[in-house]
Amino acid sequence: HNNQFASGGLALMAVGAAAALAKRGWDLGLELLQRRLFVTMEVDSRDDAYRWLMHWLSRHDAFASSPRVSVSTSLAAFGSSTQRPIDALPPQPGVGAGARGVMFLPAPGDHVVSFRGRWLWVSRARAPPQAQAQAGRVAVETLTVRV
Repeated sequence: HNNQFASGGLALMAVGAAAALAKRGWDLGLELLQRRLFVTMEVDSRDDAYRWLMHWLSRHDAFASSPRVSVSTSLAAFGSSTQRPIDALPPQPGVGAGARGVMFLPAPGDHVVSFRGRWLWVSRARAPPQAQAQAGRVAVETLTVRV
């Protein structure tokens, strides 16, 4: 006595399980490949290195013409630093003296930029509001750079 409904359900379950297993295998393989091929650096906004990276990225041409940027006149929102204030830095080539303190920073999200023939994947993420409230006035963000 063949029950087509039961055998069809079993076949569908087997196909679904195989698809889920294949997806899990793909995800694990991709994660292993990323670990072997990429160097990943993550910097918290409460660290001076965050300010240095943001300043370096602000001088990259990709963010001067990008449709998704954050505009800042100071990196003070990210906490104290031993780095010189932006106003003490020399003006950028092609930028008027009045615009010396304006920086185009990567907006939250993912960005791809080229540097010395290598592609950098830059991800900027903000902490949830409750984490920012615990940190006080300092913006809690993470900058991740993959090479």
